[in-house]
Amino acid sequence: EACCFDDHDCKWARGWGGYLLGKDNLPAGRFDCWQKVLFWATTALGLAVLVTAALPFLKWFSSDMMVLFLRLHRYAGLLLILAVLKHVYLVAVAKPGGWRLLCAGKVSEEWAKCYHPLWQRETNNGETKQ
Repeated sequence: EACCFDDHDCKWARGWGGYLLGKDNLPAGRFDCWQKVLFWATTALGLAVLVTAALPFLKWFSSDMMVLFLRLHRYAGLLLILAVLKHVYLVAVAKPGGWRLLCAGKVSEEWAKCYHPLWQRETNNGETKQ
């Protein structure tokens, strides 16, 4: 449920998440739009990597199909690695203090208000506690 897209994600995406156009008034819940995209992309690409790795072991397919599976496996794996590296960059560089907070497992009130204002408001109102 936390990684399902909401109406406010469109506004966040149009503002490029504040990385290019400033972070004024960009709504983000517990997970921002990029984090949701990354979740679904890693899920889909991870499944693609697993399936394309397993299918060549079955003897049901021609050698041309096996070559196709291996190509799909290669490119899905490459995209998965690039997505994870982009996420690490955004945590370590683009969001000041993000790496320290990721390691600690807790975020400060100011950081949450800056990067995830909807989630910060929900947490302060006692609606959610995570």
